[in-house]
Amino acid sequence: MAKDTACDTCILINFALVDRVDLLTAVTELKLCIPLDVWAEMERPDLKSVVEAYINSGHLHLVQLDSPEELALFATYNQVLGKGESACLAIAETRGWAIATDESKDRKWRRSIAGKNLQIFNTQALILRSIRAGRIDVKEADAIKAVLEANRFRLPINSFADLL
Repeated sequence: MAKDTACDTCILINFALVDRVDLLTAVTELKLCIPLDVWAEMERPDLKSVVEAYINSGHLHLVQLDSPEELALFATYNQVLGKGESACLAIAETRGWAIATDESKDRKWRRSIAGKNLQIFNTQALILRSIRAGRIDVKEADAIKAVLEANRFRLPINSFADLL
């Protein structure tokens, strides 16, 4: 069974920028769900429409905060984090989900998740899973890395070949 995973804005933007949202849906052990607060953060119409096609096809799923506990956690996290990050954390914590985000290096984020034993997948890990699943090869992954870096998103590796 696929692990439900709350997907943050940064992941959606990265994969939409390279027009490879299909790689998010190909990671079969994860079921990526987009909190409505994350969806609201998708400001670029071109990127939003790319992701929306995967929502409309049922490959990505919109979810909302729906319990008093989730809403209370959201309010607490939202005092120090953005709405999208706060929604992902509240959902993951209450539902036992994983989180797909690149925010885990941020000091405020690290303090918020400390001791919570949450499973986190970042862009690099998701691309690496796509390589291992045979969806892309290292050359394609490195091309994605180059486009992300041209858009000011740095990965701490020279090549995905270094991780294999």
